[in-house]
Parts: sequence; structure tokens; C-alpha cells
Amino acid sequence: MNDSYTLPPVSEHVSSIRLPLTIFFGLMALLAVYVWWTHGQLPDKMAVHFNGAGNPDRWAGKWEMTGVMLIVIGLYSVIFGLSSMFMSKLSPKWWNLPNKDYWFVPERVSETMTSFSKSLLSIGICMVVFMGYVHWDVFQANTVRPGNQLSMSVWGILGFVALIFTLVIRMALKFRKKKS
Repeated sequence: MNDSYTLPPVSEHVSSIRLPLTIFFGLMALLAVYVWWTHGQLPDKMAVHFNGAGNPDRWAGKWEMTGVMLIVIGLYSVIFGLSSMFMSKLSPKWWNLPNKDYWFVPERVSETMTSFSKSLLSIGICMVVFMGYVHWDVFQANTVRPGNQLSMSVWGILGFVALIFTLVIRMALKFRKKKS
């Protein structure tokens, strides 16, 4: 593999992922606003962790809940958002990808970076939506439901895990073989 070619400029790469990037950061902003808005409505001591039956088994202050959620939002922004934006600056020598000689030739490198970034953003969007649902359910358990009962079902969690698994497998299969 020849590492001497030029990687696509960040601005060109960001243009190629504009829609999923906009959706991702839009959802991140909405989640941050929602977390901050709900903070004032939370009780001072609240259930923050639940057992398999949906009953609370850990309690904390509302600042801990809000702080943890905002930290997660920040981490997701870096892990999914910024890394997808600057992926085009990662040298091919750092990629562990089958058929690297095929996917990182100059005429294909932009498509490779765009595809990886879109896949990463798809996973990130799913993670943000799931975290929004988790926050909503914890908020409901602490403000609406008697006994602080969580409503999230095992089926919902399994569905989320299956969706993430499907997205990861789809990405792995895309780069497993050379295109015909």
C-alpha cells in the first residue's frame, strides 16, 4: 500500500457527511437542552439505577444525574461527532481494515472515509436517541410513577443492542471484501 497520497481535506470530508453530522449534533443539542430543562423538576434525592425488575437500587442527588448525563453528551460529541469529522486525517497506517490496499488507494480513500464516518454517526445517532429515552424514563420514574418504577423493558434494551449490532455488522461486511 502506498502511504504517499494526500488524505482528503477536512472541509471536503465534512461536506460529504453533512446530513448525518447535522442530525447527530442536532439531537445532541436537543438532548442537552432536555437534560438541563428536566434538572429543575427532579427531586433532590432520586433513583438513578434500577434492577432487572425496574425497581430502584441506587439513589443519588439530581446534580449527579444531570452531571453524568451532560458528561455523557460531551463524550458522545467527541467519540461520534468530532472523530467522524476528523477521520479523514487519520493515516491509513493506523487503520486495521481488511483489503487496506484496495480501500485506501487515492481514488477510493474519500469514499472509505465517508462510509466509515456515516456508519459511526449512525451508531452515534442510535446512542443519543437511546440515552434520551433512558433519561426520559428515569425522569418519569422520579417525578410521575409511584414507587419510582422504571418502564423500560428488556425487549427495548435488546432491540437497541440488536440495532447497534446490525449497524456494526453492516459496516464490517461492507469492508470485508473488495467491491466487484
